[in-house]
Amino acid sequence: MQDRPIHQSLHPSLLPILDPEYIAFHNKYMRYIPRDESSIWDGSARYTPSLPPGGSPVVDVGETIDVEVGEEEERFGVRVYLPARREKEAGGLRDEGVDGLPVFVWFHGGGWAIGGVEDSKDFLTRVCRDNRCAVITVSYRLSPEHPYPAPILDALKTLDWIYSQPLQSRSMHFDTKRISIGGTSAGANLAIVLALKVAENPGRFPHLLKALVGIVPVVDNTAMNPFEDEEYEEGREEEIRRGEKGFWHVNRHAPWLTPTRMLWYRNMYMPNPADWRNWDASPNLAPEELLRKLPPVWFAVSECDLLAPEAMAFAEKVEDLGVHAERYVVKGGTHSILALNGVLERGREMVEEAVRVVGRGMRS
Repeated sequence: MQDRPIHQSLHPSLLPILDPEYIAFHNKYMRYIPRDESSIWDGSARYTPSLPPGGSPVVDVGETIDVEVGEEEERFGVRVYLPARREKEAGGLRDEGVDGLPVFVWFHGGGWAIGGVEDSKDFLTRVCRDNRCAVITVSYRLSPEHPYPAPILDALKTLDWIYSQPLQSRSMHFDTKRISIGGTSAGANLAIVLALKVAENPGRFPHLLKALVGIVPVVDNTAMNPFEDEEYEEGREEEIRRGEKGFWHVNRHAPWLTPTRMLWYRNMYMPNPADWRNWDASPNLAPEELLRKLPPVWFAVSECDLLAPEAMAFAEKVEDLGVHAERYVVKGGTHSILALNGVLERGREMVEEAVRVVGRGMRS
């Protein structure tokens, strides 16, 4: 075992901070996995797991339906999880309330380049079962074949599809007044952008979203690490917190999602750096009048994640604008917290809270 090459060592400065369970798991499995960005992109990362199995068991739901949305070359897939039916004396109809089932729309992570409807099944089936809601996970088109803004267009089309009541033939309909959205990492970026697009287009989407759930979200696609590897200088805490000198500097040694890996994915999604400052790439740069219209926000932020400072700063910004914004901080957590919720106690606790938050939004 000791002869295996180590590709991803933990930085010594993190050892006093990281979750001990994560350190043990990383040193047993993750440090031996080559970095995605160490290879030229050939698509193989989509079929070779970059993380060892670490999820929780998938729970039973009533029905799982895979559907294609869109037309011709712009088609993409969605998976719909439906809760189990509560049988009634006449007809055995699904117990969905007067206006239909509430909906939770989910966007997977993977740097806009990998991932799909198989991701986060453990979490999403829990959301479906425990909250008796429809969960729709979106297999948006991936870069580099389909770069920005293709995934955003797919997110919008998904919401159009929900509004069209596509499952009426199954005697089931969605309650479009009770839609919440969420995602993890790059998918959380898409969820934030979609929430802003909904606010921008009340004619197209007449009902307000109930909640926005982001787990380790990408918020600022202009973020860099301008200090490189130079020593941290006193007096820069405030400017870094505001992002003026690079959100990434604080957690530049974070495991797994490193600055080089993040840029590797970003450059495939947005090969033109001029797009990085568009607010539908970096939602922290959206006009304040749109940001004020966001639904209640809940972010799960891992303390030792490269993206933690930008997520915290965005939550603070929208809170200052009057939006209800909660931050759930996973102490010692990393960017892999959701994928490893089955082997890390702090990941399990985060999932429990996220499931509860989705349900709370649907009941509000």
